[in-house]
Amino acid sequence: MSETIFVISDLHLGGDDKFAICTAEGRRLLEAFLGWVRKKQKAVKNVHLVVNGDSVDFLAESEFQVFTMDDQSATAKLRKIMCRTAPIWEGFRGVLAEGARVTFLLGNHDLELSLPGPRSLLGETLGPGRFDFLYDNQALRVGDVIIEHGNRYDRWNSVSHEDLRNVRVQISRGLKPPVFKAPAGSHMVIEVMNGLKDKYSFINLLKPENEAAIPLLAVLDPAAFAKLPDVALLAVQGTESRRRQDEIAADVSGEISEYHPDDRQALDVARALAFDGEADEIAFESVTDFLSGLKAKASAWYRRQQIEKLYKAFRYWLGPQLTTFDTGQEGKDYYDAAIASARAGFKVVVYGHTHLAKNIALPVGGATYLNTGTWADLMCVPASILLSESVEQAQRDLDVFVRDLENNRMERWTGRLPTFAQIEMENGHATSSEMYLFEGPENITKMRDGRLSRLLVNTDAAGVVE
Repeated sequence: MSETIFVISDLHLGGDDKFAICTAEGRRLLEAFLGWVRKKQKAVKNVHLVVNGDSVDFLAESEFQVFTMDDQSATAKLRKIMCRTAPIWEGFRGVLAEGARVTFLLGNHDLELSLPGPRSLLGETLGPGRFDFLYDNQALRVGDVIIEHGNRYDRWNSVSHEDLRNVRVQISRGLKPPVFKAPAGSHMVIEVMNGLKDKYSFINLLKPENEAAIPLLAVLDPAAFAKLPDVALLAVQGTESRRRQDEIAADVSGEISEYHPDDRQALDVARALAFDGEADEIAFESVTDFLSGLKAKASAWYRRQQIEKLYKAFRYWLGPQLTTFDTGQEGKDYYDAAIASARAGFKVVVYGHTHLAKNIALPVGGATYLNTGTWADLMCVPASILLSESVEQAQRDLDVFVRDLENNRMERWTGRLPTFAQIEMENGHATSSEMYLFEGPENITKMRDGRLSRLLVNTDAAGVVE
């Protein structure tokens, strides 16, 4: 029996005009995509649409909380999201009504979907049909294909599903639920990033929320550094992280660190960039943020120093090998997990979560790893940060970014790559798998290998790298 699986992820529906990262154009394309999927089902009768986590974004909805514990409040937030994005939910209903199978998986920004009230509202909204929702740390297995959100392999965003289950147990009985420890990444969003949103509109596009963003956040607002060490501690305290405590190694002096080595390195880099290595004696409430400092100092020398710091912070965010925007390279934790699945016999391994589309041939049994990217907006960077051997050129281009930031002109620094995976199945076996870019029903193209060039801005041409 044949089946076509379409996989999308990280829709991030939610938030008002200030906090929404799936903006009007992304929602328009998503609505068109769902109409296209419905037509596919009508034609071939064998479509399975998978929404692989972070379909909605509770962290973007006020009242802002790392986790909305109250079932009624969580349900009200979901209802508000659905009302604001009604055409998309109508699109999902249409896909189901046509007879397609639809499966939602839980991510890390939509944990509240697993609570009784939101889960019931989700089912009622989608209506009758072949609908499944996997919310208890399950992956979706279809023959030799495995699909999961992928946050399980991200220390900063892994979830204690045992604790989340205990919350549901109590709520279902009308009892007060136990405290739920939200992931460190959720704390970073609510306690650090949301406070920078007014001045730095791109800040919530830094995904996923983990240690790589720490230096950049500290350079933009050194006062935020006061909160980051406590947030970093949460990344080693979650249930999913405890299985990796053996990785929390001794430092060069032989002392055991309370931080994961990667987090401590990020904090050290942030401290060095934001405070020239000294932070302990700083009165954080008196520290000037990046843009305010440029305005107050009005000095060419000071500006060059700050641009240099921002350059180093961006390079840190992009990773040691600068492969963040490369479709053929993936972070070690995700890659190792995909290899483990391939060794278990899966031919196609699909994650989301990172917001960056990937298509990688794995060196095990001819298996393939796909990452389905996002339908939310994405952060763009000057191309020279990645592609130029000249640090001076990259810093000059980064100054263009800063000037646009000073004047609230961020349009060219916001990109969009709405991608989906298409997997063809025959009798439970994947016969083909590919990543596609959707820019309309008549404009669907195979995702290019190599750099995600649309996220690299050529400042000389005031456009993207082609």
